[in-house]
Amino acid sequence: MELTFRSFLGDERGATAIEYGILAALIAAAVGFIFGDSGILINALNDKFDETHQIIKSCGTDEPGISCFAVKK
Repeated sequence: MELTFRSFLGDERGATAIEYGILAALIAAAVGFIFGDSGILINALNDKFDETHQIIKSCGTDEPGISCFAVKK
């Protein structure tokens, strides 16, 4: 009985599986945080698209600080 108990305490196979499970959960949380609806990447892309939209919309006006390329037709 004591030998079985000692071998149970020395067995680390379950601990390794738990470590991999925790690692997978952390990776999933990071991916959700970065690519989620309000994630860092999505917010950065939205900001750049909004900025680009404002620049395009301002082309042809005399708004200071906005320079647009002349398009030949």
